[in-house]
Amino acid sequence: MTSEVRFTLLAKAEELAALCDVRVAVVMHGPSETEPTVWPAVPEATDILHRYANLPDSSKDRSTLDYEGYLRQRIEKLRKEVDNDKIANRDRDINLIIHDLMLGCGQNIDDMSPELLADINSVLETRMKVATDRINFLCSEGAPAKLLRPPRDAELVTASQEPPMCPPLVVAPMVEGAPLALPTAAPPSAPASSPMD
Repeated sequence: MTSEVRFTLLAKAEELAALCDVRVAVVMHGPSETEPTVWPAVPEATDILHRYANLPDSSKDRSTLDYEGYLRQRIEKLRKEVDNDKIANRDRDINLIIHDLMLGCGQNIDDMSPELLADINSVLETRMKVATDRINFLCSEGAPAKLLRPPRDAELVTASQEPPMCPPLVVAPMVEGAPLALPTAAPPSAPASSPMD
């Protein structure tokens, strides 16, 4: 073990002891050494090791982890991450399919598998429930008046000047009495040409 690695390990042990307010002992012995390196000191390390040895086996087993156990835990954690990524990717795929269907392009519904159609149906039902709950909240007596106010003309003008974008995945319901858009202004008329003499 190089002196740099040894120094880093001892520094980490000291940090662990300080930050976690626990007693830490480190014993290192390399093949070329005649005596092990002990931190913080031999009496303190001996006391910590004796206290550990006197613990019941159930406590030791709970906190002891060999390399195989570490790898098993790591594999299980990675397996969960992969499963979560698969779910996230499936959700993205379904969102893209719904988006394509809203735009009138993409795959034909008749060509989709029953499992995919069930997933799409589940997503759409969830979104409809969220939209319905939101509408009910906004129409309830407890909704803040600020949320119910119609948009100001300036907001509509700004919105109408923005470049067109793809329709949203969840279409907001129309609110009764709210303007759909600003009336379009008539195109400016061409200036009258004066006859040239």
